Amino acid sequence: MNAARSGLLEAGSRLAQTMPLREFDPARLCAEAGLEADAFDAVFGDLQTYLVALQQRFIERARARIAVATAGIPGGQLRVQRALETYLDECLEQRALRRWLTEAGLRADTHGPLRRQNEAHRLMFSVELGALGWPQPSGGARLLLTMVAEAAVIEHRIGKPAADIRTALADFLARGGPQRD
Repeated sequence: MNAARSGLLEAGSRLAQTMPLREFDPARLCAEAGLEADAFDAVFGDLQTYLVALQQRFIERARARIAVATAGIPGGQLRVQRALETYLDECLEQRALRRWLTEAGLRADTHGPLRRQNEAHRLMFSVELGALGWPQPSGGARLLLTMVAEAAVIEHRIGKPAADIRTALADFLARGGPQRD
C-alpha cells in the first residue's frame, strides 16, 4: 500500500473520532494526513471508493486479530465463538470508525460494495456452521451475522461488552444447530 493511501486511511480513522461522516471533507482529510489537498482525488477519486477502502482495512485488521485469537483452536463452536467475540472487541475499540462505516452502509453509492464484503463473511460462516452439523448453515450464518451486527450496535451504544448479548450469541451457536434428542 502506498504511503499516501495508507496516510489517508489512517487520517480517516482519526477524523471519525471527531466528526460524523456527513461532515467529511477531502481537504480536511488531506490536511489531517499531512498531504496536499489533491491527494484524495489522486488516490481514491471519490468518497465511495474511499469508504470501501476504509471498510476493507477495518475487515483486514479484524481478520488478523481473529486469526491470532483463534490460532490453535480446532474447528468448532469455541473457534466460531472466539472469532465473534474478537470481532466485537475490535468494533468496540474502533467505535468511531464503525460509526462511519455504518453510516456508509446506508448510502446508496456504497451499499453494494459493502454488501459484497458482508456476503463473503456469510459464506465463511456457512462453512463453519456446516462443519458443526447445522442442517441450514447458510440461513444460520445469515442470522448469526445479523445478530453480531446488532450486538455491535448495542455495545457501541453502551461503550463496553454486553455480557448478556454475548452469552445469547454463544447460546445460539450451541443450540441453533443440529437438534439432538
